[in-house]
Amino acid sequence: MADGETQLGAFSPLRQREYRRIWSASLLSNLAQHVQAVCVAWMMVQLTTDFAMVSLVQTAMMLPHVVLALPAGAISDAFDRRKIALAALGWTVVSAIALATLTLADLMTPTVLLLCCLSVGAGLALFVPAWQTSISELVGHHSMAPAITLNSLSMNAARTVGPAVGGLVVAAASAPVGFIVNAVLYLPMIAALALWRRTPLQPRRSFEPIHRAVASGIRFASQSGPIRLVLARAFVLAFGIGVQTGLMPVIARNVLAGNAMMLGLLLAAFGLGAVSSAFASSWSNQRSGRNRVINVVSFAQAAALVLIGVSETLLLSLLAAAISGACWMMLSTFYNVTLQRSAPRWVVGRVVAMFQAVLAIGWSLGAALAGWTAVHVGVGAALEIAGGLIFVALIALPSAPKLPDIPKDWENGLEDGSGVISDVGPVL
Repeated sequence: MADGETQLGAFSPLRQREYRRIWSASLLSNLAQHVQAVCVAWMMVQLTTDFAMVSLVQTAMMLPHVVLALPAGAISDAFDRRKIALAALGWTVVSAIALATLTLADLMTPTVLLLCCLSVGAGLALFVPAWQTSISELVGHHSMAPAITLNSLSMNAARTVGPAVGGLVVAAASAPVGFIVNAVLYLPMIAALALWRRTPLQPRRSFEPIHRAVASGIRFASQSGPIRLVLARAFVLAFGIGVQTGLMPVIARNVLAGNAMMLGLLLAAFGLGAVSSAFASSWSNQRSGRNRVINVVSFAQAAALVLIGVSETLLLSLLAAAISGACWMMLSTFYNVTLQRSAPRWVVGRVVAMFQAVLAIGWSLGAALAGWTAVHVGVGAALEIAGGLIFVALIALPSAPKLPDIPKDWENGLEDGSGVISDVGPVL
């Protein structure tokens, strides 16, 4: 690890004005996502009693990340990431307004709701690679690890407050109001990105068609052992979280006999656990024994899933959800930092996009299978089976990869493929 990085505090990136302004706005945009998640999930519970259809809400939100993540990563490597992020957020706001309009017009059905979720997910799938790969431009590569941790902290702080706000809005007003609130909360992030005067990076020597850019990114990742291992472990992590979140509305209503506020509390507990582990994530990214910690946390996440499955009380369910959230924060941050350090700049957008795609595949598959399994064997058994499968997968996989040092030439000339830290270069 570079000496300069070890001296940085967890909040050091906030000293830089541009990052501080965008990060502050991201608190509200992240809050918007979680307000909407509760509104959509509870609306689906009201529209149908089919467990499988309820769990498909998570699948619909994640599926666009599977389909669009790699093209979005290639686009973020080739074009101005600020403009891409602005366009993606604009689409997301339009989708949120469409949700509210269709609901107020009494045109909402389970199928229409899923289609709207796909639209929202498409905007976020384009936004995430552009935003995440802009971090090093805002703070520099030595501040990248604490900046990524702060981004995860922002997301999970919103995950703590957002579900409760969403549940309160649905209970006190209606789901359409929640969708309108969601759209408004994206506006500060759009304004912050519009005010960012991004310094253009050295352009690539020649334009690479999107399909070839995607192929070169896959080729790079396929020949990197650490990246392949991170992606495999990320899939296992996301599968478990998908099972949990996919069945959370059913747990709130059927197992705990609650309402939208109960769902909000369960999701808030997940976020609170994530926020509480944020500083542990920063600490683990600076210690030689972090890989052992990551392995222990991986098994703890599987255990939390089983605990949710056997729980029949609110207190135990909240505790298990908080443990799961803490594990999610530590693991996703570690994997994100590892990938961004392992990839040179010419391909980092595509590598981050592959990470997002793998998370989306695992999350959506977990949610879809959880709903199908719950129909046949029950909610608790579905969670217990998923936890057992994760235990087996973690035992079969190698240990967590070592977090690599930042190469000295990581930022130099890599926009055009020179100075690559691997023998796998772009397909030109």
